[in-house]
Amino acid sequence: MTNNVTNIIEGFILSANKYSEKDAIVELYTKDGIINFKASGGFNITSKNHQACLISNFVQVDLSKRGENYFLAGIKTITDNTNLYSDMKKSLAIQVLIEASKSILQNGDIPPYEYFKNSILAIKNDFDIFTVIFINLCQLAKASGVGLNYSSCVNCDAKKNLVAFDFQEGGFICKNCASELMISHNDITYMKVIRYGFLVKPDQIERVSLPQMETKKAISDILTYFNDVLGVNIKSYKYLIS
Repeated sequence: MTNNVTNIIEGFILSANKYSEKDAIVELYTKDGIINFKASGGFNITSKNHQACLISNFVQVDLSKRGENYFLAGIKTITDNTNLYSDMKKSLAIQVLIEASKSILQNGDIPPYEYFKNSILAIKNDFDIFTVIFINLCQLAKASGVGLNYSSCVNCDAKKNLVAFDFQEGGFICKNCASELMISHNDITYMKVIRYGFLVKPDQIERVSLPQMETKKAISDILTYFNDVLGVNIKSYKYLIS
């Protein structure tokens, strides 16, 4: 947690782990990044601090600092999202967003917080979960510094005649630079899905439901990319599609 972050902050509960019988260490996703704090009595269901252990809830917390650690002094739930746990697909989709955010974001990255925030709302609204997941993965790629070239050819910077997209090459490839194999493995719908995932604004996540076949392929490709480049393996996505 940086020094310019006030004690009263808002965010989403990402995880809660025990550090004593009833106390919790909580991860909170905020606009400034992921922060940790200790919640006394967090695992005591009769404690008001139990709110800090309800994963995916949108909360406002008051934190105090003792030494290098932050402790929960007060908490208010702004949006209760626990009803999503009763739907297996929605629950797993949120777990993908949480795992990806925790695994990919590093200290100093500017988090795509508004995308995460609007994605939780989109899932609550029964919007297509694969569209939501792919958009978040694209924005995490941009935030982490391993973003891909989605506006021009990675080789010659041409902005026209883009006929292929290759994660290992780093983005779009124009007709002059692409091999026949690259061209044969791409189609216009797949490339539109890729471009949309990187360019859509956070308040427009629910504007278009992307075609599922191409979106699932794009998710698989970008997850492979994260594994190759960052050594990150998003296990929860495998459970979602199994």
